[in-house]
Amino acid sequence: MNTTEEVLIQSGTNRLVFFKNASIAILFLSIFFAFGGKFSPETSRWFAWSFLFTPLAAGIAGIIFRNTEDLRGSKGSKKALGWTIGLTAYLVMIPLGLLLGLNGPN
Repeated sequence: MNTTEEVLIQSGTNRLVFFKNASIAILFLSIFFAFGGKFSPETSRWFAWSFLFTPLAAGIAGIIFRNTEDLRGSKGSKKALGWTIGLTAYLVMIPLGLLLGLNGPN
Protein backbone atom coordinates (compact mmCIF):
# COMPACT_ATOMS: atom_id res chain seq x y z
CA MET A 1 0.00 0.00 0.00
CA ASN A 2 1.37 3.37 -1.01
CA THR A 3 1.43 6.15 1.49
CA THR A 4 0.73 9.72 0.47
CA GLU A 5 4.43 10.59 0.71
CA GLU A 6 5.43 7.74 -1.63
CA VAL A 7 2.83 8.82 -4.19
CA LEU A 8 4.09 12.41 -4.09
CA ILE A 9 7.70 11.29 -4.52
CA GLN A 10 6.77 9.02 -7.45
CA SER A 11 4.65 11.68 -9.17
CA GLY A 12 7.50 14.19 -9.20
CA THR A 13 10.30 11.93 -10.29
CA ASN A 14 10.00 12.66 -14.03
CA ARG A 15 10.12 16.36 -13.28
CA LEU A 16 13.12 15.90 -11.01
CA VAL A 17 14.93 13.76 -13.59
CA PHE A 18 14.21 16.37 -16.27
CA PHE A 19 15.51 19.18 -14.06
CA LYS A 20 18.63 17.23 -13.06
CA ASN A 21 19.56 16.34 -16.65
CA ALA A 22 18.79 19.82 -17.94
CA SER A 23 20.91 21.34 -15.15
CA ILE A 24 23.85 19.09 -16.00
CA ALA A 25 23.53 20.08 -19.67
CA ILE A 26 23.50 23.77 -18.75
CA LEU A 27 26.59 23.27 -16.58
CA PHE A 28 28.49 21.56 -19.41
CA LEU A 29 27.36 24.18 -21.93
CA SER A 30 28.49 26.96 -19.60
CA ILE A 31 31.93 25.40 -19.26
CA PHE A 32 32.11 24.77 -23.01
CA PHE A 33 31.15 28.33 -23.95
CA ALA A 34 33.32 29.86 -21.20
CA PHE A 35 36.44 28.35 -22.76
CA GLY A 36 35.14 28.35 -26.33
CA GLY A 37 35.71 31.93 -27.38
CA LYS A 38 34.49 35.48 -27.23
CA PHE A 39 30.91 36.56 -26.84
CA SER A 40 29.72 38.82 -29.63
CA PRO A 41 26.35 39.76 -31.15
CA GLU A 42 26.95 37.23 -33.93
CA THR A 43 27.41 34.37 -31.45
CA SER A 44 24.59 35.40 -29.11
CA ARG A 45 22.09 33.46 -31.21
CA TRP A 46 24.22 30.32 -30.85
CA PHE A 47 24.31 30.76 -27.09
CA ALA A 48 20.56 31.29 -26.84
CA TRP A 49 19.57 28.40 -29.08
CA SER A 50 22.11 26.04 -27.55
CA PHE A 51 20.89 26.83 -24.05
CA LEU A 52 17.33 26.19 -25.20
CA PHE A 53 17.62 22.97 -27.19
CA THR A 54 20.37 21.04 -25.42
CA PRO A 55 18.92 21.08 -21.87
CA LEU A 56 15.51 20.26 -23.31
CA ALA A 57 16.95 17.27 -25.19
CA ALA A 58 18.94 16.12 -22.15
CA GLY A 59 15.86 16.33 -19.94
CA ILE A 60 13.74 14.31 -22.34
CA ALA A 61 16.52 11.72 -22.72
CA GLY A 62 16.72 11.44 -18.92
CA ILE A 63 12.98 10.82 -18.67
CA ILE A 64 13.18 8.13 -21.36
CA PHE A 65 16.12 6.49 -19.57
CA ARG A 66 14.29 6.59 -16.23
CA ASN A 67 11.10 5.12 -17.67
CA THR A 68 13.00 2.14 -19.11
CA GLU A 69 14.13 1.21 -15.59
CA ASP A 70 11.72 -1.72 -15.36
CA LEU A 71 12.99 -3.13 -18.65
CA ARG A 72 16.61 -2.71 -17.56
CA GLY A 73 15.81 -4.61 -14.36
CA SER A 74 14.37 -7.56 -16.28
CA LYS A 75 16.27 -10.57 -17.55
CA GLY A 76 17.28 -11.60 -21.04
CA SER A 77 16.24 -9.72 -24.13
CA LYS A 78 14.03 -7.27 -22.20
CA LYS A 79 17.09 -6.10 -20.27
CA ALA A 80 19.05 -5.59 -23.50
CA LEU A 81 16.08 -3.74 -25.03
CA GLY A 82 15.79 -1.47 -21.99
CA TRP A 83 19.48 -0.56 -22.05
CA THR A 84 19.37 -0.05 -25.83
CA ILE A 85 16.39 2.30 -25.66
CA GLY A 86 17.76 4.20 -22.66
CA LEU A 87 21.25 4.74 -24.02
CA THR A 88 20.01 5.47 -27.54
CA ALA A 89 17.89 8.27 -26.10
CA TYR A 90 21.00 9.97 -24.76
CA LEU A 91 23.11 9.21 -27.82
CA VAL A 92 20.51 10.65 -30.20
CA MET A 93 18.83 13.44 -28.24
CA ILE A 94 21.86 15.29 -26.88
CA PRO A 95 23.79 15.54 -30.18
CA LEU A 96 20.53 16.50 -31.88
CA GLY A 97 19.97 19.26 -29.32
CA LEU A 98 23.54 20.47 -29.79
CA LEU A 99 23.19 20.52 -33.56
CA LEU A 100 19.88 22.35 -33.44
CA GLY A 101 21.32 24.83 -30.98
CA LEU A 102 24.52 25.48 -32.87
CA ASN A 103 22.72 25.88 -36.21
CA GLY A 104 20.26 28.34 -34.73
CA PRO A 105 17.55 30.02 -36.76
CA ASN A 106 18.71 30.49 -40.31
